[in-house]
Amino acid sequence: MPRTLLTGIALAALLSLASVSLACDLNGTWHASGMGASIEIKAIQQGNAFSGVAYVSTGSGQRSTYHFKGTVAGSRVEGSHHEGHSFSGTLTPDCRLKGTFNTRFGHRVPVTLTRG
Repeated sequence: MPRTLLTGIALAALLSLASVSLACDLNGTWHASGMGASIEIKAIQQGNAFSGVAYVSTGSGQRSTYHFKGTVAGSRVEGSHHEGHSFSGTLTPDCRLKGTFNTRFGHRVPVTLTRG
């Protein structure tokens, strides 16, 4: 293949990845549920940094609030709470946030958040 064609294909691939990451930022409200709890996250992204608050509600009516902050690198998302809880995941092309919530006690919980 001619070199210019390969360069064009590579550039098109990079632009499509950039458009996915721009279309799917973290701003807004996200939801997930699992293990008897529902999660609502309100996030604000500014450049490669984000912050927000997560509300975790159990079936018994208990509600906990967690303030967090983190970074975004391409589609990769890393966030943490000051008590040692963390999240590591990926922002998918269909604008879902898939990853693992790690508690400070060593529990690893897979989670998929959807905007809504």
